[in-house]
Amino acid sequence: MGLTINIQTGGLGKQSADTDGWGGLYVGVVALPAGWAENEVVKIFKPEDLLSYGIKADAATPSLQLVYWHVSEVFRLAPNSTLYVQLGTIAALHTYTEILTAFKNASNVLRLFSVVMPTTELVASEANGLHDALESLFDDSVQPARAILTCLAENTNAIPDFAALDYYRVQVDIANDITVGGLAKTIFDSALGMCGAGGTFLGMLLNISVHVQQSWNSLPVNGDGRWSLLGDINGDSVETKTESEKAAYSTAGVVLITRTLRAVDAYFLSARTAGAVGDDYDVLNNGRVIDKAITLTYDALQPFLNGPVYTDPTTGKLSAETITLFQNAAYSAINTNMVLGRVGDKVELVTDQNTGSLSTDSVYINPNVNVSATGTIIIQLRLRPVGAANDIIINIGLTA
Repeated sequence: MGLTINIQTGGLGKQSADTDGWGGLYVGVVALPAGWAENEVVKIFKPEDLLSYGIKADAATPSLQLVYWHVSEVFRLAPNSTLYVQLGTIAALHTYTEILTAFKNASNVLRLFSVVMPTTELVASEANGLHDALESLFDDSVQPARAILTCLAENTNAIPDFAALDYYRVQVDIANDITVGGLAKTIFDSALGMCGAGGTFLGMLLNISVHVQQSWNSLPVNGDGRWSLLGDINGDSVETKTESEKAAYSTAGVVLITRTLRAVDAYFLSARTAGAVGDDYDVLNNGRVIDKAITLTYDALQPFLNGPVYTDPTTGKLSAETITLFQNAAYSAINTNMVLGRVGDKVELVTDQNTGSLSTDSVYINPNVNVSATGTIIIQLRLRPVGAANDIIINIGLTA
């Protein structure tokens, strides 16, 4: 009884300074909502920021419901993220280059995107197109990027096999939430004939450290009545698929949301990208680690560009002071932002067990380079990635 007042937070939509939690979401729509321009990018901090455009769970069209689904999935899993939303009409047939260019013009720090193409069939050439656009638009020395691709099922119900390809910048989503009565199932059963999990992928990835595989079984995706029943890109139940069938999807470089035997929760099947197993970047987390290290190193060393460099007058080699200056700049940028102040599964690189920091040999500069003649300093970064328990083998037996 009586009057109760509950103070709520999150209404100000404060932007996190950690750009690991920033992402871009593109959704193709049949018609743009009133007030939204073609390929306009809108920055939001919560799903409610889109209410003024009529984008909500009970929106007037399945197309706008699709936008709400993916946006709400991002914030369900990553409530503190910053999301850049871009809408484009399906009839305009926007290319991946156009989509990514709009994102790049909106922000120069975005490294992770989710692209939802409601009327584009999932074939290998689509992953290829998105990969090539990422590669050409986002310079690997400045702002490398990765993306999740969500498409319509191919008309023969075939799921592409990327095992012989090399589209490592792209992760292919073939998951659907087919929970009866749920919004995703309603959208899937509408004239759109698809829903996908692009927002779910993006939300999970924005909420975890870059080195963590999204398929870690401590990271369930179900909740709030979502992902109780799991389907593939065709809407077929995943619950009945055998372990060998699921393994074949991982080998093929596509990602489902699945449930392990006797488990209640649902998880990503793997962290695979659209390429061959065995490459350094066949899992998305390895790509995210190197992308973060690249941007940190670039930002740290860019101020030194075209600056004076001193050599030892007796040997002609780089002076010890110069080597230390450049080494410390690169080392500090990575150590400070990926190691220090982090504990447990938040530490993003393997560290020296004695110091708890990056090994001092992580940054190496060859002192013998003739900088006076070439104007070039070569810095070698040797980063040790954190591994993952992708297989656990238990040897068990009886003994007297």
